[in-house]
Amino acid sequence: MTLPKMRTTHPFYMYDSVLSQPEEVFNVLKENKEKCAKAAEDLSQKKRVFLAGIGTSSHAAIGGEYFFRLLCGDTLDAQYIHSFEFVHYPPKLDKETAVIIVTHRGWKTFSERATKMVKEKGALSISVTGKNPQKEVSLGEHVLLTSYQELSSAHTVSYLSALTVLLQLAEATAQKLNLADKTKLGLEKLPEFLKTGLNFEQQSRKLAERLSDRKRFVFVSYGPNQNTAMEVALKMQETTFLFAGGYEIEQFLHGPWVSLGSEAVVFFIAPGGAGKERCLQAMKAMKEVGATTVLLTEEGSATGNADEVFFLLKMPELLTPLVYIELLQLFAYYLALQLGNNVDKNRKDQPLYQKAAEAFEL
Repeated sequence: MTLPKMRTTHPFYMYDSVLSQPEEVFNVLKENKEKCAKAAEDLSQKKRVFLAGIGTSSHAAIGGEYFFRLLCGDTLDAQYIHSFEFVHYPPKLDKETAVIIVTHRGWKTFSERATKMVKEKGALSISVTGKNPQKEVSLGEHVLLTSYQELSSAHTVSYLSALTVLLQLAEATAQKLNLADKTKLGLEKLPEFLKTGLNFEQQSRKLAERLSDRKRFVFVSYGPNQNTAMEVALKMQETTFLFAGGYEIEQFLHGPWVSLGSEAVVFFIAPGGAGKERCLQAMKAMKEVGATTVLLTEEGSATGNADEVFFLLKMPELLTPLVYIELLQLFAYYLALQLGNNVDKNRKDQPLYQKAAEAFEL
């Protein structure tokens, strides 16, 4: 098998992956419909479900916890645990437990070990993983496939497709539990929402150009978008190599905000729901100390005098983590281009970091 040649200029593979997301999500929903129904049949018989992952997959697992908690929480307890912590500080695993392990590559050390542990304890194991892994891997009793194996080290479509599968599975499980009143999300509309999200590409690019001299970026949200804030912070670190942090809104207000000033750019991901007003209060505080503020919210809602606003279509709150991430991926991409970085290599092309990476295995 001949690997594609790595790119050294725009468009990088990361860019292709971001643009492919509407089509990939359409395919993921279609290909996993029956598989999710079968997995949901078994999952609906359990008392608890743990969701585990590493890196980008851990952020998808956090999103999955919210999906299950908000759709199935009356009868199925959901909890996220990082795969490393799951292996070394495991929760109770028995026949009344299910574990969903999110792992795009399939072979990362601690996700694979977690899968083997679950099987040994007799709990139900479900793998959410990418297509055509490069190595033979240990997978769960149910396998839900996401996207193709990305050529960029900055994973984008794999994250979004994993979130999609988790929401599809949570919705199917709620239906099996006769909680149909909670499942009218319009998941079939998601590919079209994602197409509209790509319309923000030029606004994201121009914002990146204006902010290319900044060194500190913070992303703040709440509820099912906590993982959005953490995931875009990770994408910023992987592509721009700058400081970036992702915070839940109340955690941000209980300390981190005082470390920021005029050098900072603070993004508030606030589509609506319980945390919108709290984000507007935090935004006012940030403007007082001279920080640049960016707001992502639904069209027609209050903006709090943000320096930059992205107005997105109104949609159910549980769909927003899948749609709002797109323009943030594009912002990270274009900012990295402004800085002259190769966004696909994660510094694997730099001898210093190549040498440093020899100290550990993933």
